[in-house]
Amino acid sequence: MVQQQCFDAILMDIQMPGLDGYQASARIRQNPGLNPPAIPIIAMTANAQTEDRQKALDAGLDDYLSKPINMTRLAAILLRWLKPPTSAPALANTLAPITNPPDQATVALPPQALEAIDMPAALARLGNNRALYWKVLGMFQSGHAQDIEKLRAALRQPDLELARRLAHDLKGLAGTLGADELRAAAKELESACAAGDRPAIEPALARLAAKLTVVLEAIASLTTDSASGYPRDGEKR
Repeated sequence: MVQQQCFDAILMDIQMPGLDGYQASARIRQNPGLNPPAIPIIAMTANAQTEDRQKALDAGLDDYLSKPINMTRLAAILLRWLKPPTSAPALANTLAPITNPPDQATVALPPQALEAIDMPAALARLGNNRALYWKVLGMFQSGHAQDIEKLRAALRQPDLELARRLAHDLKGLAGTLGADELRAAAKELESACAAGDRPAIEPALARLAAKLTVVLEAIASLTTDSASGYPRDGEKR
């Protein structure tokens, strides 16, 4: 895409199979295609350690955004790097519907308390965009119910790198949902797989499975509550 189009900035996922974000960024720097050599490349990853940020900067990326993504932080980073500076007001106007989405009255407020999910904190990170948050919940429910089976299959191969990547992806998504205990369990399994610590992997996977079950059941409880405002598949609210 970089070879064929011009972009104002690139949001670069670091944890990708085959070609990770560091390698992809290095290739872009060597051959930016139609883009200026100094096009801003912003790292995005669920790893939030200081050394991860420094590794991204050392690899030639310009900035670093940790997951779960905070919309206010994302807007600030884009405003920092997009040129010329006179584009800032236009960008702010473009981001306004994201951070202050219209027509929220048609989307129900989430419950203030839901087992294993801190909805108010997650909504705050998403600029209180309730429609977007309901969409994220639905995508998680439909796309990650089979994660434990996928993890077990990867461990049987054995493919610890695949298992680590699956746990890493789940960690980032759990953070977006506000499922902090699930995020911590996924991080534990990711670390065990990365270290090749087989004695620690199975108990970590068992804890992750238990936390994922609780989160999926909590989301399912919303889909069966007609007063929740949760949009079912194919339904618009």
